[in-house]
Amino acid sequence: MSVSDAFANPEVIEQPYDYYDLLRRQEEIFYSDLLQAYFVTRQADAEQIMNNPHVFSSRPFASTHSMTMFMDRYHPIYERAGTHPPIETLVTTDGDVHRRYRSSVDKAFGPAAVRQLEPMIKQVIDELIDQFIDLGQVDIYSEFCLKLPLIMMCLMVGLPKEDALFLKQSADASVNLALAAFETEQRRIELHEQQCRLHLYFQEYLDRYRTTPQDNLISKLIHLAPDGGMPFTDQELMSLLTVINVGGNETTTNGLGSVLSLCFANTELQEHLRAHPQDIAKFIEEALRFESPVAAMPRWVKEDTVVGNTHLPAGSMVQISFAAVNRDPDVFNCPAHFDIDRSCRHMAFGKGPHFCLGARLARAELTIALQCILERMGNIRIDNDNEPLAHEPKLIVRALKKLPIAFTKL
Repeated sequence: MSVSDAFANPEVIEQPYDYYDLLRRQEEIFYSDLLQAYFVTRQADAEQIMNNPHVFSSRPFASTHSMTMFMDRYHPIYERAGTHPPIETLVTTDGDVHRRYRSSVDKAFGPAAVRQLEPMIKQVIDELIDQFIDLGQVDIYSEFCLKLPLIMMCLMVGLPKEDALFLKQSADASVNLALAAFETEQRRIELHEQQCRLHLYFQEYLDRYRTTPQDNLISKLIHLAPDGGMPFTDQELMSLLTVINVGGNETTTNGLGSVLSLCFANTELQEHLRAHPQDIAKFIEEALRFESPVAAMPRWVKEDTVVGNTHLPAGSMVQISFAAVNRDPDVFNCPAHFDIDRSCRHMAFGKGPHFCLGARLARAELTIALQCILERMGNIRIDNDNEPLAHEPKLIVRALKKLPIAFTKL
């Protein structure tokens, strides 16, 4: 029995897990005409792909719309604006090129750096909670989940936190440009124009920190001699900062939405975590598995190969579904059941050379956020007029549209 290609079905987009279970049972790896990709739902297959970048590249083929951000025909837009066009850096590179960029930023997101950031994270969280704690109700997604990662990214990178909204809009434009198959040509031009504005904005701070070094990531990258000995060019730095801007809000924002919604939907769980705060870390790991914030990630097949029993031809694309992989029954017992005592092996942050750069920072923000909220707010319940929470209609990320809550100030 063949499985229907239902990736355009709004009900599947909103709640995909039953469909992913069906795909996993019926097809080892499902080919979707709608996605023009092989859809991977099993953890063993996902690990094989992500641990083998020589065959499964992170760099899209030049003919794909995923390369629209880097296509030469859009360069005149940047020339007219007086800035540099984007180039491939962290996300869409492999091998030595990827290692050059990755090694330059790894330390800033490493264990010691994140530990030093923890007091700042708590201060930002408390300041955000202060803005709505006396109201007894709030859309915590827009007033907290969206703001915390952006403010932290600004403070780390060396940008004013007052510019967080502009950076959020720019990050959204960058994501849309990376998914340009779904955009009109006029819209692609508009997205490149937004990218120009971001590059000009970054240029201001590159010039400032080049003459006046400070203790922030932009300043460190300017004055760093990365692997290979040559300092980064302004064009490289702008493109690298674009990637950090996107990563600095998408993963943690979506993760916060999942973590908080799962917690607020269960009063007994809230009380358990207040009484046993040592279990918060376990709860977060299970929430990341259960509602993976980055739901899927593409790879491009460089040569004919076999995954499991499925032949994948050179030139094809695979979509690794973390949302499906993290509910693989071959790995997780009763995967649709939420269990904070589960021994997790989830792939919410990926695997291999492209393992999420900001995973440690995201975990710290998630943990401290939930600790502070549970300490300061009681009787928290989702206040959505008995309607189920809705998600953005996106395949790549699992993002709530809103998370309205009511609560009692403690």
